[in-house]
Amino acid sequence: MDKALLQDLWNNLLQRCSVYTSLLVAFSGGVDSTLLARAAKEAVAGPVLAVFCRTALIGEREEEQAKNLALELNIPFYVKELDILAMPEVASNRRERCFVCKWMMFSGLRQLAAEEGLEQVAEGSNADDLLSNKRPGLLACQELNIAQPLAEAGLNKTQVRALLQNLGLPNYTQPARPCLATRFPYDTSLKPELLERVIKGESLLADLGCREFRLRVHGNICRIEAEPAERELIMSNLAYVDKALTALGWPFVTIDLGGLKSGCFDTP
Repeated sequence: MDKALLQDLWNNLLQRCSVYTSLLVAFSGGVDSTLLARAAKEAVAGPVLAVFCRTALIGEREEEQAKNLALELNIPFYVKELDILAMPEVASNRRERCFVCKWMMFSGLRQLAAEEGLEQVAEGSNADDLLSNKRPGLLACQELNIAQPLAEAGLNKTQVRALLQNLGLPNYTQPARPCLATRFPYDTSLKPELLERVIKGESLLADLGCREFRLRVHGNICRIEAEPAERELIMSNLAYVDKALTALGWPFVTIDLGGLKSGCFDTP
């Protein structure tokens, strides 16, 4: 991407962040929140706090990665624990769960920001996210007046990754990792032991070298969605993968020939 364009995009994002005297950044450690935190660090005159929300729907790897990135960015890092499964809409994986989850999360972050004397809460939705009709959590952000500097600056996902690369940040190629509720069909009870099995199963595949994949659960069936390179890797280690996932409690393990399909349970 053209260097002059990247500089213009970066300057625009800095300007969007500079309107705040202090900022709490909802920090998942993904590409969007990393760029937002980096911009806030440079543009906000006062304190910037990166906050990771620890819930049963996020794996420990994501928390460790977020912590390491905050350390690299030299931004104070805080973990806020949320009992998200206490919300019936989330625990039963209803279609409105994303709105309820985001409402609880950002309400908690608003309270934390007030306690810490921080002016505003910001999160990393980008311009592409605003075009999607599968992100009910955005409504919660709007109702709670959560700032979205990346989207306000008109940055799409490709530009976010290009800016991260230009800034020398290590995670610019990091795949998206949506919450664990997306691994189950709607109206499937999100029991902690089931979520833990998914975490272990996906960690197993990640340790094998897989990057772009999901482990979807249909009762006793574990269905792996993966991009072509990951499917080849899995097929070359088929006996190991089958044995390991079966040992986690799924008597049937399959590979989806259709590959990775984001939001596969969102169709009516």
